[in-house]
Amino acid sequence: MTDDRDNITFWPHPKDIDIDELMKMEGVIEVEQFDQSGHLLKFRSSIMTPSQANLMAMMCGSTFSFISSLFDLTSRMMPCSIHPLRELRFTGLDYSIMLVCEAYACIGVMFKNDKTDYDSLMPRIKKLMG
Repeated sequence: MTDDRDNITFWPHPKDIDIDELMKMEGVIEVEQFDQSGHLLKFRSSIMTPSQANLMAMMCGSTFSFISSLFDLTSRMMPCSIHPLRELRFTGLDYSIMLVCEAYACIGVMFKNDKTDYDSLMPRIKKLMG
C-alpha cells in the first residue's frame, strides 16, 4: 500500500496571481507571493521595503514548511489526516498574517484586525488562486 502524501509534486513554474486585487481591500497592508522555499516572487506593501519583504517571505516559507512537516508527522501517527497543510493564520492584537499555499504558489497577507478579517479575505484569496 502506498501513501499518496509521499507523491506530492510542485509545479515548476508558479502561477501568476493578481496580488493587487488583495491590496485594494481595506485594512490590507502587505501581500506577498512566494514559492514553497520562501523565495519572494512579488509583493505589494504600504509598510515594507523590498529587502524587508524578502525576509518576510523567507520567514513565511520556513514557518509554513516547518508546521506542515509537524502536521505530516501527526497525520502519520493518528488515524485522521491534516496533510497537506493549506492555510495558516497568525493573529496578534492589532495585526494578523494569513498564509495560503497551493502546489504552485504561496500567498501571505498582512492586515489590520480592526479593518478586515479572515472571513472576508479567504474567499478572495481562494478565487485568485483558483
